[in-house]
Amino acid sequence: MDLKKSKTSIQKKKSFYELLTNNDNLISVGFLYLLLIVLLIAVSFINYVLYQQIGKEKSYFFVKFPITVLGSLFFFFAIGKIAYDTFEVRENTMSTLNRGLSLYTQDVVVDRWEADAMNYPALNQMYKEIFSKSGGDNSQFLTREEWKNLGLSHVPYIPYDGNEEKWHYAAKFIQELVNIVRMFGLEKKFKVGNQEDLIKSNDGTFAGWNTCFRMYLSHPVVRNVWEQYKYRHVNPKFSAWVQYFVIDVIENDPSYFKNHINMWNTEMNKWLNGN
Repeated sequence: MDLKKSKTSIQKKKSFYELLTNNDNLISVGFLYLLLIVLLIAVSFINYVLYQQIGKEKSYFFVKFPITVLGSLFFFFAIGKIAYDTFEVRENTMSTLNRGLSLYTQDVVVDRWEADAMNYPALNQMYKEIFSKSGGDNSQFLTREEWKNLGLSHVPYIPYDGNEEKWHYAAKFIQELVNIVRMFGLEKKFKVGNQEDLIKSNDGTFAGWNTCFRMYLSHPVVRNVWEQYKYRHVNPKFSAWVQYFVIDVIENDPSYFKNHINMWNTEMNKWLNGN
């Protein structure tokens, strides 16, 4: 997938949440409430005057019926607001949970499980017997022949035995990738199958992180570890995210990193020259 397409080809779209949480829009919503109150007071006064002059039935047609309609609309608006608030609370709860999970797994998986295995070689056999389970059930990591059967012949086979420290280092990175994606909600910001999001992944606030992900997974050791460890990280949807936004990008464009440098320098010079 070619990511060299200019960012100007992407329309900037604001989410409903962004629109409502914008300060200017909050002021607009408050003004709308005030306007409705003033309108109701004015209509009530007009209704009183018409009732005195043209009678009850005609005043109902001209005033009370519109008030009934407005009241119904206001009621449905209130229901929508309650539903939105409920959704926002749920989203905030999920964001808090994801942040907690990221911090916890950083402490447990990166700083304890992998660090201990890296620092105490006597644990190597036990580590292999445990962590190989995610990719099979024979208490060992993939053999050369099994790796070849995955259809990844373009990626060199790197066994665990003899490369233990490199494997632990790669496993640390993979867990940190998981933590970053989860903490910042990158699965929602960049959706699998969305080409516009794929282009945007090379630009903006998270461009550097996405580039780091691609740098690491372009290395054979990290790729070997990922292909055997992905079955224990988050869920299948997350594996699809990594495949779409990281692996496919570097595999479909052999000149990706060279093109990325050129794009980066071009964008940098635009800023230096007044955008």
